[in-house]
Amino acid sequence: MDAPLTSPDSVGRLRTWLTALLTPLWTLVVLGCLFGLASCTTLRGRALFLGLGLIVTNLLIVLRHGMPRGFGSRSRRYAWNLTSFAGLILLMPCWLLAPSGTGSANPHGTLRVEHVFYGNDDAFKRYALTNVLPEVDQVCMGIFLARWVDPFVDSERSARWRRQCLPRYTAMASDPAFRDLGSVMGFAYRELAGRERNPRHYVAVAPQITGAKPQRMVMFLHGSGGNFSVYWHALSSLARDEGVCMIFPTYGFGNWYRPGGVEAVAPLHHG
Repeated sequence: MDAPLTSPDSVGRLRTWLTALLTPLWTLVVLGCLFGLASCTTLRGRALFLGLGLIVTNLLIVLRHGMPRGFGSRSRRYAWNLTSFAGLILLMPCWLLAPSGTGSANPHGTLRVEHVFYGNDDAFKRYALTNVLPEVDQVCMGIFLARWVDPFVDSERSARWRRQCLPRYTAMASDPAFRDLGSVMGFAYRELAGRERNPRHYVAVAPQITGAKPQRMVMFLHGSGGNFSVYWHALSSLARDEGVCMIFPTYGFGNWYRPGGVEAVAPLHHG
C-alpha cells in the first residue's frame, strides 16, 4: 500500500512553521487596528478596525489549532464562532456604506460636483480601502503619526490641526453635494509606494447655470499630502456665491515641482 502523501506530523510541522512566520505579521496588523481604534472619530472607521482585528486573530487561531472542532472545550468553539460572526457583521457595513463617488448632479441643486478622469480608462474606486475608511479618519491617523515622525510637529500643533479639520469634515458630511463624493487619497499613497503620481483626475465643482454665458474658472493645486476632499468643500462657496467654476486636479502627494507637474494641468488649462 502506498504511503499517504501527508502525515499528521508533517501537517503539524507545516502549521507550526506557518504560525511562526505569520505571527509577526499578525502582531503588526493588530497593533495597526488598535492604533486605528484609538485615533478614528467615525463609527465606520472604528468598526472597520475592530472587525479586521477580530477576523485576523481568528484566522491565526485556525492556522495554529485547526478548525473550531479542534479547539478543545465547547466554550472556546462558541467564542471563536461568536467573534468571527461579530467581525463579519462589523466589516460588512463598512463596504456597503462606502461612498459611490457620484457627488451631486441634481438639476435643482445649487452645485454640480463630480469626479472627472481624462486621458485614461481609470475610474473612481468605491471599494478601495481609502474609501471604505472615511477620509477624516485617515487624516486623524496622519495627524497623530506626525507627532512621531515630524520633528516640527508637537502635541499642541497636532491637537490644533485636529480641532481645525474635524468641523470641516462634519460640515461636508451634512452637505448633500459632497457627502457621497468619497476620497482620492489613494493616489497620494500610490506615489509613496513609487507608482505614477499623475492619475489624470480632477474634481469639478460648478454652479448650476442655464444658457451659454462664459464662466470664470479657478484651478486649485492641492498642497503636500494629497487632494483632500475638505479642500473641495471649503472652496465650494466660490461656486455657490460667486458663480465660479472650481477645478481641483490630483497629482499624487502634491509635489508639483517634480517632472510631469506642469503637464498634469496643461490639458485642463487648454481644454
